Amino acid sequence: MKKEFIHSLKEEFHEDLIPKDEYIHFLNKILKKKSITECQYKTLKKYYFAREFNYPNHASNKMIYTYFQHMKKDKRMYLFIRFYILLIHFISSESVFEIINKFKNTPNFTDKDVLDYMMKMDKKKFQAELFKEESNRDLCDSKEYLYSLLFNKFIKILKDPKHHIKYQPIYNDLVKHKDTNFKYLDIGCGNGKKTKIIANIFKIPMKNVYCTDIPSWGPYEKNRKSLFHLNHFQPINPNTGILNFPDNYFDFVSVILTLHHIPNITKTLTEIKRILKPDGILLIIEHDALTKNDHLIIDIQHMLYSYLRDKKSNPEWKNYISTPTTNRYMNIMEWTFLIEKYKFQYLYGQLVYENLSHQLAFDNQFYGFWKNTK
Repeated sequence: MKKEFIHSLKEEFHEDLIPKDEYIHFLNKILKKKSITECQYKTLKKYYFAREFNYPNHASNKMIYTYFQHMKKDKRMYLFIRFYILLIHFISSESVFEIINKFKNTPNFTDKDVLDYMMKMDKKKFQAELFKEESNRDLCDSKEYLYSLLFNKFIKILKDPKHHIKYQPIYNDLVKHKDTNFKYLDIGCGNGKKTKIIANIFKIPMKNVYCTDIPSWGPYEKNRKSLFHLNHFQPINPNTGILNFPDNYFDFVSVILTLHHIPNITKTLTEIKRILKPDGILLIIEHDALTKNDHLIIDIQHMLYSYLRDKKSNPEWKNYISTPTTNRYMNIMEWTFLIEKYKFQYLYGQLVYENLSHQLAFDNQFYGFWKNTK
């Protein structure tokens, strides 16, 4: 998970990014095109106007307690399933039920109570569960599964008759494995591992792979430079948000589960527009957060990752609950509205699943490809 991404720029509020009149006009336009149904239109409008959700944030120390109360009140199995799927990313199924049974009737427990209890469970067992090999879960690594699907969609976009003439050189280079000038940038690359997986699957030579993130943070700073040519990692200037690359430099840019951490998204999208070539392709993966429970469980996810995993590499994260990161979630239509506002043309997208064996997700991720229209 990311720390605050651009911390010296003014933080934008939801109403700054998604102005009411412009957004409603956007919804009316896509309704007329039959891209959404009347029911979806009404739902999206309803949740836009009910945006000020009354739910606790990280600093409240009551997020898990609040989610438990929602499960009790709502009585829908879906809320329980989402919480269960989230926790089995960290511990076994048996341990998840132990946590739920321990706290479901405990009055006024805190997030710290749950985290401490998890850490006090049989330590050897907990460590084994927390860092168990991915191969024990599924035949395919979850990232390789997802990015292989994305590569297939990427190739279909390049072959589409509407774009094929412009993208013929890129298609030939990637598919026929020729030496290429095709350049790829991953924004918010973390330790660079996912960047390298994408480059390998998309068959992009490592000499043409670049990544950028905040200068240093937690467990990431020690690893990423070893994965790249030294000059291919460029830190983001935290005071300006400027990406240290020339204009019209990249053919392909990815921003994966990063935009929601950025206080000033406007600056970031402006910079992406600048460095991406005309007709270059932008890949975004983000959370599709519509309801208060969508927002709440994604916040719980960030807390668990930062407290249980990142803290092990960096002791500063012991204070994560009292000093949380910037998180701002939106639904898929709000993200689409915002991205297209910067004259990116939507090409293709859908919901994200980690593997074929269970197509359920607690955090409702989606991906989308956009073309830079300059």
